[in-house]
This record gives sequence, structure tokens and C-alpha cells, in this order.
Amino acid sequence: MSIYIPYTYLVGWSNLGEYYYGVRYKQGCHPNDFWKDYFTSSPKVAEYRELHGEPDIIQIRKTFDNRESAIAWEHKVLRRMKVIKEDHWLNRAAFPVFDNRGKNHPMFGKTLSKETKQKMSEANKGENHPFYGKTHSEEAKRKISEARKGKTFSEETKHKISAANKGKTLSKETKQKMSEASKGKTLSEETKKKMSEASKGKTHSEETKKKMSESSKGKTHSEETKKKMSEAKHKKTQCPNCGYEGNAGNLAQHMKKWCKEIK
Repeated sequence: MSIYIPYTYLVGWSNLGEYYYGVRYKQGCHPNDFWKDYFTSSPKVAEYRELHGEPDIIQIRKTFDNRESAIAWEHKVLRRMKVIKEDHWLNRAAFPVFDNRGKNHPMFGKTLSKETKQKMSEANKGENHPFYGKTHSEEAKRKISEARKGKTFSEETKHKISAANKGKTLSKETKQKMSEASKGKTLSEETKKKMSEASKGKTHSEETKKKMSESSKGKTHSEETKKKMSEAKHKKTQCPNCGYEGNAGNLAQHMKKWCKEIK
């Protein structure tokens, strides 16, 4: 009985700067068959073999336990490498003739099992992650920031994210990393205003209040934190609507109950 091992692969002609990344998941397939009995299903690769001879790069990139994981990984790589837009990828020849979006996608209407998701997650943790040990350049960060400006999640998406995160807790290590990453950063006045607007009219549920109370039990503020809280409490702030000045607590009450400029 043959062993079924789906896999992704890479072939390329480095002297021509042309490459092809694909997936093999047919029943009975095995990495040992690659470039012996199986030479990809791409007509473009067949054409290049005819014109330029055998590729000098022939690699098995990753193996999988099932068809779904292999397909999902291939599409992740193709999206990440932007093969449709880049001239040095032979995969681009398959678009739009081979459109695997929507109902044409082999995973359309299907979902990965929890076990499969867990295996994919484990396979990409730590040193196995393609971005392990790397950091975005300032230019890349700027581009990411520009691309996200003005975009908001739909209520449906927000609900899905909230439901997916219910019951999950961050590890102490993760919390520590988040804390370290936030040190020294300050929110802009525009961001503070947006956060304030988004919170208006919202209240915590009794369950949330109880959780917040439980999580705070036994915790004490450091002297540095106490000092900052004291300074913030007594700092004079001006009402953006009428010009009234007061500390944070008084100003909040003023804007909520007495400010005549707020209709």
C-alpha cells in the first residue's frame, strides 16, 4: 500500500530568473515521485522544459498530512509572493485562464478541522515561521500603515473576531512582550479623540465588571505608576466644546452633564 503524502514544490531556471511554485495532492502522490513520474501540471513549465531544458532548481518545499493543508499552504505562499504581479513567476500564466477564486477554489465551502489548524499553527511557530528573526523596515511599516488608513471592520467581522477570542487568555510571556513593545509610545490627540468617540454610550456588562474586579484583586500600583496617576488626575484639561478647565474627573462630569455646547 502506497503512502499518501501531499507536498508543495519549487522548480526554476535561475539563469533565466523564472520559477514555478506548485502543490501536489492527488491520491497516492509522494515526494519521491517528483520529477520522476510527475513534472507539474503547468503547460508553461512544460514549454520551458522544451525550450530551455531541465530546471536547475527542483525542490520539495513542504509535506503535509492531508490535501486541505497542502492546498491552503500553496495559496498562502502564492499570495505572499504576489505571483500574479511578478514577472519571474511562471504561475502568473495560469491567471485569469485558471481562476481559482470563489466557487472555483478547491476549498470553497469547506473548513479546516481543528486538528489541521493546530498542525499548521505548530508547523509555523518559532524558527519555522518565514518571518522569524526578521523585522519590517521603517519604509515597510509606513506602507502598511498607509494601506490600512481609512479601513474599518464590518460589524459582522467584529462579531466573528470577538466570538473567536472568547475564552482565550494571553500568556504571561505574551503580556510582557506587549508591555515592552508599548513602553515609550504615546497616542496622538487624534487617536485619543477617536477612542473617546467610540466609547461614548457604551457600558461594561455586569459579567465584565466582575471579571475586571477579580483580575485586579491583590494587584498594587508601583510608586512610579501612582505618581503618574496623581499627576494626570490633577492636570488641568480644557473642554474642547466650551473652553471650561478642570481635572480629568471634573471635566468628564462637565461634558456629560453640564456642557451646554453638547446637544
